[in-house]
Amino acid sequence: MRDPHVVALYYRLVTDTATFEFKGAPPVDHTEAAFSLLLEDGKLRVEMREHHATLEGAREIVDPFLDSWEVAVALERRRREMRFEFERVEMVDRAPGAGEVLATGVATYTTDVYAVAKVEAHEYPRPPAGFVASPDVQVLLHRYERYVTGRELVLNMANFCLTLLEQRGRALAQAQGAGTLSKRQAAARFYAVAEDVLDKLGQLCATRGDAATARKFDPLGTPLTGREIAWIEAVIPNLIRRVGEHDFDPTGSRPPLTMADLPTR
Repeated sequence: MRDPHVVALYYRLVTDTATFEFKGAPPVDHTEAAFSLLLEDGKLRVEMREHHATLEGAREIVDPFLDSWEVAVALERRRREMRFEFERVEMVDRAPGAGEVLATGVATYTTDVYAVAKVEAHEYPRPPAGFVASPDVQVLLHRYERYVTGRELVLNMANFCLTLLEQRGRALAQAQGAGTLSKRQAAARFYAVAEDVLDKLGQLCATRGDAATARKFDPLGTPLTGREIAWIEAVIPNLIRRVGEHDFDPTGSRPPLTMADLPTR
């Protein structure tokens, strides 16, 4: 009887070389409970530390971690500029007297091209700690990337992100018997964000914008200043990161995100 075992998964680090690439980066090694990995010369080898009989089972463990790595970098860089593309799997048959079982597979990703200056990085980013690219993180990053690439207005994007945090916060508060908290207070508590940060974001979403950018028509609308736009562009990735930290460990304690952590406006 055959006893297949996944030894390792192999990926290729993909970047849009027209805008971003790694040059001469030293290797990165990292160990998790279920696997260890080595990223070197644009190739990633993930060695399984627990038994998986199928490629699909191993990738169910590894791929979410790699996705979180990609997203954590995207939050730093304002766009997904690196992806791990699956190349092949190394498997063996552990049954006595069996030969090696070989399997390969290829996944193809597309990367959007942005009109930005090319950047060369000489170090690979470390894998994230205490962060997961949860479904909420994926949705929030999608909206933020739409703004970055000019497909969504800044106030629409910011208001969506704020509303998601508030709705999730309210649901968490109700589930934990803290239903007297307002939705904004709940978001501040569960995602470790100072209330005045959320208040400022809400104020900008509600009161700023002209005929071309406002969420609602206001004949006396006030356009966002350059500093206000820069502040929103800074706070949104930080809020997305807080969602990923909370979803990784809902009971964890972390210092609040405050105005002091953000640009002055």
